[in-house]
Amino acid sequence: MQILMTKSFVGDEVLRSSDVTTLDPAPSAFVLHCQVWGKQLNREFDAIHDESKPIEHMKAIISYMMAKDEAEVEAGYDRRKIVFPLKASGVNFDKSKSLLQLQIADIFSGAYTYWAGGKIGLQVDKEFADAIEKTCLHNLLIGGVLPIPAFTPEELETTEAGDISLLEYLSELAQRQSNKEKPS
Repeated sequence: MQILMTKSFVGDEVLRSSDVTTLDPAPSAFVLHCQVWGKQLNREFDAIHDESKPIEHMKAIISYMMAKDEAEVEAGYDRRKIVFPLKASGVNFDKSKSLLQLQIADIFSGAYTYWAGGKIGLQVDKEFADAIEKTCLHNLLIGGVLPIPAFTPEELETTEAGDISLLEYLSELAQRQSNKEKPS
């Protein structure tokens, strides 16, 4: 509903040039998870995702972020820095029905979404939401955003400058990697 309400503020040319994944958080959440897991594991790992149109749509760009022929670079600012290349070896897709790990991830995701809904004022069964909170499932959250009364850069931990703009780096990375794919 909010997106539709902003149509009058956003020019039609912007909407026409956007694709199906422009506002979908799945690709950036996937990249963030790869960053965190790579840091925790400190080695290459296989990433498996349930069949996801947004991730599939961005697969080429995501694979550029994993390109092992790129020098290690930290891009971004303050708490929003990411080290490239990601340590994931690629992204493979599978059906949730056929892979137990994806089924468990779906259960955790659903439980977290239910709990978070109660935190932001949606009507939920309070007893059930409290039971989910007692499991500390929310401690597994990576990069989630819930409304908080923080407004200043200091409160948001966004005061530290960085050397490399994330968007600039990703644009240059995509250009380099796509040029490598073109036949000479």
